[in-house]
Parts: sequence; C-alpha cells; structure tokens
Amino acid sequence: MRFGAETQTGGLPRTNFRNTSFFYRRHFMGSAATDGSIAFWDVTAALGHIAATVKTGDIPVKPLALESPVLTIQAHSCGVNSLHIQKTAERHFVVASGSDDGSISVHIIEAKAESAVGQETPAGAGIQVIRKASRLCAHAAHVTGVRLLQLNFLLSVSVDQRLTLWSLCEDSLSFVWSKFCHVADVAALECWETERHGYHGVICGQGLQVLSWGLAVQGREINEGV
Repeated sequence: MRFGAETQTGGLPRTNFRNTSFFYRRHFMGSAATDGSIAFWDVTAALGHIAATVKTGDIPVKPLALESPVLTIQAHSCGVNSLHIQKTAERHFVVASGSDDGSISVHIIEAKAESAVGQETPAGAGIQVIRKASRLCAHAAHVTGVRLLQLNFLLSVSVDQRLTLWSLCEDSLSFVWSKFCHVADVAALECWETERHGYHGVICGQGLQVLSWGLAVQGREINEGV
C-alpha cells in the first residue's frame, strides 16, 4: 500500500493503494472545498485511461470527468484552507483539516481498497469514517496550515500568527504548546522529520520563517527556533 499527499492551500491530496497481484487495485483522491466539506473520489478508471493513453501516445485534449464522490465529510462550517492525510495502519488514514472558522478537524478513515480480480467494489463501499475529533476555535483566525507528525501530534498555523502543537487523543485534540511566528498573513506550513523525532518546519506568507524542534513522549517542547 502506498500513499501520497499534497498540503498546499487548495491542493488535492491523493491516496494510492498498491496490493498484491491477486487483488484489484483502487486509487482514491481527496479534495477540500469552500463549503467546509472534504470529498473522496475513486479515480481508478480515470488513471487507467490516462495510463493507456500515454502508452499509445494519443494525449487527450479534454479533461476526464469523474463520477460522484464515494464519501463526503462535512468537516467544517465554512471553507477548508489546509488538508493533510497520513497513513497510520493497514488501510487506515488520518485526515486533518483547518478552516476559515479557526477550527481543526481530524477524521480516521478506513479504505477498503481490495476486491477479488474481476470484481468491482460498489461505489461508496470503499471508504468509511471510523472515528473523528475536532477543536472549535483552535485559532483566532483562518487556519492556513496543518501537518500530522509522528507520536500522534498535529501542528497547525494560522493567520493569527500562532504555531500550535496538539496531541491527538482518542476523540479530542489536546493543547501542548503555542509559539508566536513572525510571518504576517500566513499562507502555508511545511514540515519534514530529521532524526530522533526532530523536525524542521517552514512557515510562509508575507515572509518566511524556518523553525527547528524536537518531539518526545514527555516534554514536547521546541528545542530551538530560527
């Protein structure tokens, strides 16, 4: 099983499931909208058509039409600015999102991507929500970046110029710490892991700020910021 995600504002995260040759491979794409919803699409047929077209060299001019979403989540009351998806276990994924209303939502979804060769899984039967949590008023302004980290942590950033770390509990988000960031009109957040649960992060907007911190089961504090 393989997974990839896009975290830019307005980006479309993509989930790719790779199974053994005995099973039928399915591909899903997730997208967020200005009405506060997150939709998941089965793009298996579309990707198969594109792959076949590339092999023949006949590149289509018109975009391919997608069928209706297999699952739609009403995650927020208004527009979704940030979205991040991370695999946690076999066919289980965490979907984190931030909204214009200052809230953060986390949904645990299960993707049943496998079906026997020659058998199509019915639309809507492939993805389901098994658990969810949310934090209203997590920030005082638009949440423009969320990033899932290891050890069940979530990092968020907002136009209110606060970088906040949350701990993911069974059915809630628990506040850990918050740090003022020097970038005005924050637009996006990107993070990458180093060694021993260390992280580097970049906040961009009207300027750029680079941070470096370490995570641990106990302590959970920024070691150094630049």
